[in-house]
Amino acid sequence: MEQETDDAYVRADMTPLSTRISGTVRKMDAEDYQSVKAGQVLVEIDPDEYRASVEQAKAGLAASEAAFPDNDER
Repeated sequence: MEQETDDAYVRADMTPLSTRISGTVRKMDAEDYQSVKAGQVLVEIDPDEYRASVEQAKAGLAASEAAFPDNDER
């Protein structure tokens, strides 16, 4: 038996997904239209770009400290 209609609709609870950071997706832990729970990890972002930024910031701090050493003789 096949049913047909011209005025049916589908109800769904869908939420758009956005991130606070950008990056390259390393791993997806959810499929399209899959039900998920609050706090569930959905996407893993490759941390290499952020590690490089941290290392660059550390190098800049070290350079600043070398250029302006503490003068404890005051």
